[in-house]
Amino acid sequence: MKLFIAEDEPPARERLLEALGRVAPGAVVVGQSDSVRGTAQWLAQHPPPDLLLLDIQLADGLSLELFGDATIELPVIFT
Repeated sequence: MKLFIAEDEPPARERLLEALGRVAPGAVVVGQSDSVRGTAQWLAQHPPPDLLLLDIQLADGLSLELFGDATIELPVIFT
């Protein structure tokens, strides 16, 4: 499973990565961002991952903004 993580707080991101290592050791984090803008750019430039893990409040706004302009057709978990 390929995952993308959007989290702007390093301790929270580390806890998430540790939890993933325990419950989904085969999962591969293919990208990370700390902002809505960076996440949108990554998604526009790469094949879609299997799952998005999104913090709702990121450094530059709400990750919910990602759904306004683009059609995201993959599973999302808000962390």
